[in-house]
Amino acid sequence: MPLKKQLNKILKSFLLIFTVFLMNLESYTQDLSSYRWKNRLLLIEATSVDSKIYRKQMDEFKKSEKGLVERKLKIFSFFRDGFTEDFDATVKPYSQKINQKFKGFEVQLIGLDGGVKLKKNTILKSENLFAMIDGMPMRRRELKAKRNE
Repeated sequence: MPLKKQLNKILKSFLLIFTVFLMNLESYTQDLSSYRWKNRLLLIEATSVDSKIYRKQMDEFKKSEKGLVERKLKIFSFFRDGFTEDFDATVKPYSQKINQKFKGFEVQLIGLDGGVKLKKNTILKSENLFAMIDGMPMRRRELKAKRNE
């Protein structure tokens, strides 16, 4: 199967899963399209807010919070028992039972265009994340426009 078709299939699957997540969130009813062109998203899946790898990942991002804000990144973390937004440690329950299998740890980067840019099942270093984003065409345009102000 050509790479473009595989990527489209992966994106469609992800958008479906993400939409199901968002439909099940008690206090969060927006969908992915509300962030398109406004924010890049970091989606983190972990078994619990207390998992060691999740804590390490959030500590890594917390050290670089200014860089996250500068690059318009929002973090959503999903667990068996609920979800969190950004650095809020309060796990909000899902409004309905979800059938998602939480098999471990994964970080996904969703670009401004809504496309999946990265999937990783190990700690994502902030400097690697920022280098990747800073190399993207939209980010380069943002930086160029900022320099011209």
